Amino acid sequence: MIRLVTDSTAHFLDPDFPRKHNISVVPLTVHFGAKAFKEGVDLSSEEFFKRLDESDVMPTAHAPALDSFSAVYADLAKPGDEIISIHISSKLSRTLHHAKIASEPFAGRSKVHLIDSLSTSVGLGWLVEKAAFAAEAGSSSEDIVRLLRGFSHQL
Repeated sequence: MIRLVTDSTAHFLDPDFPRKHNISVVPLTVHFGAKAFKEGVDLSSEEFFKRLDESDVMPTAHAPALDSFSAVYADLAKPGDEIISIHISSKLSRTLHHAKIASEPFAGRSKVHLIDSLSTSVGLGWLVEKAAFAAEAGSSSEDIVRLLRGFSHQL
């Protein structure tokens, strides 16, 4: 079985798409001054823009902690299963780097394919949707990875 993972910078036309397609979403941490929030967990898009409007401080985003990725990979890594983990551009965040480090202990249990989307937001969400539809149609992980790497360079 192919399992999909992305991060909270992925945006979908249907906000329920990840839930409907069993996609694990690892949240980035957004800081407004001294206050930290998990994006999509305790900070919705509406709340983000409200705080942005009301704050004198520009928010900063931080890649998910290694243990956040480790927990997701531990839950998904079953013998014979493969994980395709698709993330925000490595030029914008260290998220992919953290995903890579966190995936290493699972190498013997499940193959983890890491994809640099070279994008974020709707572009990243679109790639995740493509991966979900391809997996549901029975495509192999290798074919999906090839598809994603090809599309990511076109965004």
